[in-house]
Amino acid sequence: AVATDLGKIGVLVALESEADAGVLDALGKQIAMHIAATNPASATVDDLDPELVEREKAVLTDQAKESGRPAEIIEKMIEGRIRKYYEQVVLVEQTFVIDGENKVKTVIENVAKEAGKP
Repeated sequence: AVATDLGKIGVLVALESEADAGVLDALGKQIAMHIAATNPASATVDDLDPELVEREKAVLTDQAKESGRPAEIIEKMIEGRIRKYYEQVVLVEQTFVIDGENKVKTVIENVAKEAGKP
């Protein structure tokens, strides 16, 4: 039972594969727990709202310009920080909370290899 004043989080995960249903069920539950814990903004970088990325780049550019560094260094700083941003808000780029080591996309790839099915 959920205590008073505590919210509930629901996550729906759909996986398609020719792999064993038990393997998919276990992976689906783990991914659902991960999503509930991290609340990603999108599943992949391509799915991420371009306006969010542009806003983040604008903020990062302003911060980097304050450092007084040359333009080429600022550009590399922004690229690195955008990669970090993706790791925070894009599901497949996030560190999997269940193991704390691998990215979600690596976990999915490993399960697919183990199951022998895409």
